[in-house]
Amino acid sequence: MAYCYIKWSADRKRCDVWNGPVLGKTAMAARGYERVETLPVLPAAERPLESMEFSKYKAVRKLMDAGLWRQVKDGLTEEERDFLYLARSFSLADPNFAAIYAKLKPVVPLLDEWLRECECDA
Repeated sequence: MAYCYIKWSADRKRCDVWNGPVLGKTAMAARGYERVETLPVLPAAERPLESMEFSKYKAVRKLMDAGLWRQVKDGLTEEERDFLYLARSFSLADPNFAAIYAKLKPVVPLLDEWLRECECDA
């Protein structure tokens, strides 16, 4: 049976998955990792944004409702607008959307909270 090693954060709301070579059960435990057969499912409010996929439609609606869409759209480069137009959904793991996120973060204080509300439906 396949297994992996994880290390919980102090508040047990996040965990890091070990991606290196397994050093043995005792050595992994000494480093704070525990062996699990399946990764824990964390609530959206506790998962890193980089691990989530977002609905472009929901995100744009959220910005429109807040009266920020025109300002955001005008602040994008032509290439960023092209990526945004072509995408059905987006992830911050994609460098193109991570760059857009970095631009928006100072302008939209509730951006992280809003993005969590825009996660793609399963």
